[in-house]
Amino acid sequence: ERNRDPILNVLKQIISPDGLVNVLEIASGWGYHVTYFAKFFDNVKWQPTDGDQSCVNKINQKLASSNKNNSNISKPLAIDATTNHCVWFNGMYQRCHFDCILCINMTHISKWQATEGLFSGSNYYLKPNGSLVIYGPFIVYGDFIHKNNISFDKQLKSQTLEWGLRDVSQLNKVAEDNGMKLEKIFDMPANNKTLIYRKH
Repeated sequence: ERNRDPILNVLKQIISPDGLVNVLEIASGWGYHVTYFAKFFDNVKWQPTDGDQSCVNKINQKLASSNKNNSNISKPLAIDATTNHCVWFNGMYQRCHFDCILCINMTHISKWQATEGLFSGSNYYLKPNGSLVIYGPFIVYGDFIHKNNISFDKQLKSQTLEWGLRDVSQLNKVAEDNGMKLEKIFDMPANNKTLIYRKH
């Protein structure tokens, strides 16, 4: 919850206030972000997802127990970003459906295949000129930004070598392979970044 307002401020610059906008969130966790953001965008239809069914259940519980109007939040779905994106929704959403895809704090605590899947899925499901918004700690062209990020990266790798901070240059390569290009990097609190990738 500590990072929700800084991310919200970025989204207000990215998401159009006009017309119906469809946003897919990958790795929604317990739904703290999507349920907060939804209050500020009346024209946005949010689709939360997570690879962990227990998180999907938590989002359902959160929506059911809320006394707020959650009509602009769709039923959460179980999506594993490491799987083939063509089967993510079993035909519920077709190619080029979403205007924006949002992913918060996933790339450093998941397999690299999940990041690759995030980009390939974005290429498939984003509309032309759609945006992929990724928040988290990153290495920026070889620079850890702060010594805390170095120790955090070591801590993650001590749990599993498949985890760790990703370098923006790595992400740019995967983006290019999937028809996207880095448009902007926002500086965020606590040595984090928000990366905006635009689909060609």
